[in-house]
Amino acid sequence: MSTIHDYKLSHCNTAGIDGLNQQILALLRAALPNDLKSCESIVNVSGASTLPFLQPAAEAALALAVAEKTQRPILIHAYRTIAHQHILYFWYQNQRCGIKLAARPSRSPHEQGIAIDIENPEDWIEVLRNHHWEWQGTGDPSHFTYVGSGINPQVRVEGVRAFQKLWNQHNPTDLIEEDGLYGTEETAPCLEKSPIGGFPEEIEMPDETNNLPWMAIAKNEIGVKEFTGSADNPRIVEYHAATTYGARDDEVAWCSSFVNWCMREAGQTRTGSAAARSWLNWGTILSEPRKGCVVVLRRGNTNWQGHVGFFNSDGDTPGPDIPVLGGNQGDAVSVSSFPKTRVLGYRWPTNG
Repeated sequence: MSTIHDYKLSHCNTAGIDGLNQQILALLRAALPNDLKSCESIVNVSGASTLPFLQPAAEAALALAVAEKTQRPILIHAYRTIAHQHILYFWYQNQRCGIKLAARPSRSPHEQGIAIDIENPEDWIEVLRNHHWEWQGTGDPSHFTYVGSGINPQVRVEGVRAFQKLWNQHNPTDLIEEDGLYGTEETAPCLEKSPIGGFPEEIEMPDETNNLPWMAIAKNEIGVKEFTGSADNPRIVEYHAATTYGARDDEVAWCSSFVNWCMREAGQTRTGSAAARSWLNWGTILSEPRKGCVVVLRRGNTNWQGHVGFFNSDGDTPGPDIPVLGGNQGDAVSVSSFPKTRVLGYRWPTNG
C-alpha cells in the first residue's frame, strides 16, 4: 500500500492520489453541502487529479466569464484537498517536479475553492478580470483567484477537518484532534502515512447481518408515537434523554434522539446531539448502504435541517426510494420510504 510519503518521493504528478482525494472531498461536501459546486459543465477538465469544484460565487463568476468569451477554459486545478496541497508544497520546498510556487497546506486559495489553474492563461486574463478573477502574474501564470464577494471562509478549515475525521474513522487507536488546523505534529505526519488510493471502505460486518443489536432495539419500538393534546409520551422523553439537549416533550423533533437512544441501548457510540446532521460526523462513511447503517437525509432548504434513521433493507434498493426505520416519521417510530435524492450520507459504527 503506497502512502503519501512514498508517492511524493517517487512521482511528479498527483493523479495517483485521487482515491484519497475523493474520500476527503466526500466528507467535506457532507459537512458543507452548499459550499462547493461542480464547475465541470463550464470547463474542459485536463488532468486526472482535477477536482472540478468551486464555491458557488466563484463558479457563477467563472460561468459569466465563459459566457462572455463563448469558450470553455481548459482546467488543470480548481479545488484541492489538504493531501494534494501537502504534496505540492513538498515539491516546491525541495525544488522538485518543476513546482515554482505553492502555498503552505491550509493556506492555498485552491483549498478554499476560489482558485483555478488553466491552460493558455494569457487568453483569459482580461475576461476573467471582468468577473472578479485576479491573475497571479508571471510567477504562477496559470493561476487565477476569485476576489469577489459571497465566499465562505470556513471551507479551507473544514477541508482539513475532513481529513482529520477520515483519519480517525480508520485509525481508532491513533486519534488526532479534529480542529481543522494543519499542524506538523499531528495532521502532517498522518497525511504522510495515509494510503494514496484511500482508506479501505470494506468494514467487517457481523457473521449474521440480521444480528444488529441497534436494529433489534429499534424494531421493538415500532408503533411508539406522540400523544395527542398536551400530554407527552414518556417513551419519547426517554429518547430525548440520550442527547445533551434533553427535551422534555414529544413535540420537539426527535429523530436523532431516537437513533441516539437505540445506539446507547446497544452499547454503541453515539453523537449525543439532537441534530440529525450530527450523524454525518460519526462512525465510518459508507459508499453504499447496508442493513442497519445510519442514513442521514436532507430536509427543507437549509444546510442544517435533516432527518436520520436506520437503513431497513439488506442492500441498495432499486427504484428512487429507500426504506428507513426511524423516529418522528409520521409522529411515530415507523418504517417509511424516502427519496434517494435526499440522502446526504450513510454511516456505520466504528465499533459495530
